Amino acid sequence: MQVRCSYLQVSPEVESHSASREIADDRARAYLRTMLLCRALETGLTEAYGRVEFRGELHLSAGHEAVAAGVVDAAEPCFVVGTHRSHAVALSKGVDPTALAAEIYGRDSGVCHGKGGHMHLTALDRGFLTTGIVGATVPIAAGYALSARQLNLGRIGVAFLGDGAMNQGAVLETLNLAPAWKLPLLLVVENNELAFSTRTADLSSIRPLAARCRGFGMDAYVADGTDATVVWAIAAEIVHRIRAGGKPALIEFQVPRLSGHLEVVDFEEYLAEEEKRRRVAQDPLGRTEESLLRAGVLDRAGIEALTSEVKEEAERALEAARAAPFPDVTSATTDSE
Repeated sequence: MQVRCSYLQVSPEVESHSASREIADDRARAYLRTMLLCRALETGLTEAYGRVEFRGELHLSAGHEAVAAGVVDAAEPCFVVGTHRSHAVALSKGVDPTALAAEIYGRDSGVCHGKGGHMHLTALDRGFLTTGIVGATVPIAAGYALSARQLNLGRIGVAFLGDGAMNQGAVLETLNLAPAWKLPLLLVVENNELAFSTRTADLSSIRPLAARCRGFGMDAYVADGTDATVVWAIAAEIVHRIRAGGKPALIEFQVPRLSGHLEVVDFEEYLAEEEKRRRVAQDPLGRTEESLLRAGVLDRAGIEALTSEVKEEAERALEAARAAPFPDVTSATTDSE
């Protein structure tokens, strides 16, 4: 299918750009499948969390799935560092949904044998890890980008971060260092306009956030993040420039957050009902589905079949996680490397 998209380049000059790329139908379907699987898995996890089947926090990817699906595929081969809201990134990176669910349940069959939990997922064999420390994804990914260049691995480092993380000192320090060292690095800002309950507009007088990169000598772009095929086309073009020896880059994707900052605790009382409805209307699942319908990649029956298929897969993953054993207490000090 032909993908046409537009985005705003904010470095070195503000000007409109458009991209047009051809994407294979099976890849486009795969993006939607990953997004649907993530939503189904998170729906089941939310219900289980309400029943106190596992403890800890639970931050959902709902509303961010298209960015994960499109960027990860466009950036391969890459090493990805995700945030506390990275279930969709993990699935896009090929992490097994059963192992992901088991980790959230704290079971030995989880990707970290139940020791990392939902905010500290690690699957090094997939080139993926997360951190619950806001903004820490950026220097970690920069370190990987440096090692990849020095070892001639042919890979890039990719860091996901939220709009709130753009105010962290470690992020700003990396924005300065990455272009100075010409690192093969892509920063992906998922701007849902909220840092927990605080609006981005109340935290920064410079908007778009990507405009900050102009002062550091990085390339930066702003784009809609609700259609996975459009996300892929934009990311693929920018990743191509990075691989060709261009500057490290940042893409600020506009996305809706379709649930509270974290489950059970945050009921979004700070949002007006009108804004909640606006966010629901921006649901990336619906927008990506419509894009594939228009292109003739899928019909309604195909989408329904795909939805049913991933729902069953998510249910199997959750059942397996519940049945899996907890790690033995003697393993508490292992896997520390």
